[in-house]
Amino acid sequence: MIALEERYFLYVIEDGEWHRLEDVAEELGISKSRVVRAAERLSDMRFIHYDRQKEAVKIQNWLKNNLPMEEWEKPGKKSTGSVVIDRGGNVSIQGTTIYNELEFDVEIIFRVVDGKLAEISIGRLSGPQK
Repeated sequence: MIALEERYFLYVIEDGEWHRLEDVAEELGISKSRVVRAAERLSDMRFIHYDRQKEAVKIQNWLKNNLPMEEWEKPGKKSTGSVVIDRGGNVSIQGTTIYNELEFDVEIIFRVVDGKLAEISIGRLSGPQK
């Protein structure tokens, strides 16, 4: 299954041209390191071409014209972001409080459309845990 962040990654590069990872990160409003992780995963899934030396990506031709565009083309002001919630901690996004009751830190990736929280993806933070 493709994560929220990876779906929007594909929409950013859907024109079939090469895109620098820095530009993709800026367009999505996320860190370059997260874009690199998404590029590696999407490349492993054979959805994109990933030139690691040039730090550039391009969508595979077979996928280029087969993306479900309706979720990307909906009108309105959109923004995507992320936040880390330490175990036992919480965060409020657009008036919604999210609590982390797990035994590890989590990363929340969210999408706001027209000032309203529209999507949330919750994942375990990779790397060493407290």
